[in-house]
Parts: sequence; C-alpha cells; structure tokens
Amino acid sequence: MQSLSSLRVVAIQLVYGLAIAKLLTLIPVYSYAAIQDWKKREIHPLLWVAPITVGITLNIYGMNRVLNLISPLYKDVALIHIRLSLLFSLSIVFVMALLAFVFGVVGGADVLATAAFAALYPFNLELLPLLKTEAVTA
Repeated sequence: MQSLSSLRVVAIQLVYGLAIAKLLTLIPVYSYAAIQDWKKREIHPLLWVAPITVGITLNIYGMNRVLNLISPLYKDVALIHIRLSLLFSLSIVFVMALLAFVFGVVGGADVLATAAFAALYPFNLELLPLLKTEAVTA
C-alpha cells in the first residue's frame, strides 16, 4: 500500500508528463501552421488530424489514470469539472464552426485549430491531483 503523498507525487508526475507531451505536439503543429498561413494564406486540413488524435488519446489515458487515484469522495467533483469543461470546449468549437460556415467570419483552418486546441486541452487535468488522493492497493 502506497502512502497518500507518494500517490499524489505519482499523479502530479503523470499529469505534468502528459502536459509536456501535449506541448511537444502543439508547438510544432501550430508553428508549421503559422508559417504556412503566412506564406500561402492556406493550411491543409489534414494537419489538424494529429493533434486532435493525440489530444483525445492523452486526455482519455490521463483522465482514467488520475481518476483512479482520487478519493471516491472527490471523484464526483472531478467528474463534474470534466463534464462542464468538455461542454464549454465543445460549445466554443461549435460557435467557431457556426461563425465560419454560416456567417463566413472566420476560416475553416481557424475552426480546425480551435478544435485541435480543445482536443489537447479540453479540461484542466493539472488541477485533479490537487484533490485528495486515495491509497490504492495493487
């Protein structure tokens, strides 16, 4: 049985490892997109597939791992936080898509860039290890 402080350290290391992986995905893709937008004024839509896929995968993995370390008393709070954050992220992407395709205010690449960012950072996974962790027997 691990102590509470060592579980919290494991959760924090996991979350920050995932944050680094997200940044290593985000920075090159957005840098390339910015250069392409500056040079050609056009960004290929397939560029956004990788960050969306990586973001969804990392967030599902991280959420499951961190939620297993949180005490059942605080698990409901964490799930409410995740659901509200996902709802907010999806509503922003929906509004961007509406502005792009119905009103023509923003371009399609703007919507895809927002969707990629929302997939990478749909909620603050970094806040969850601050909740009480529970000693779990393996």
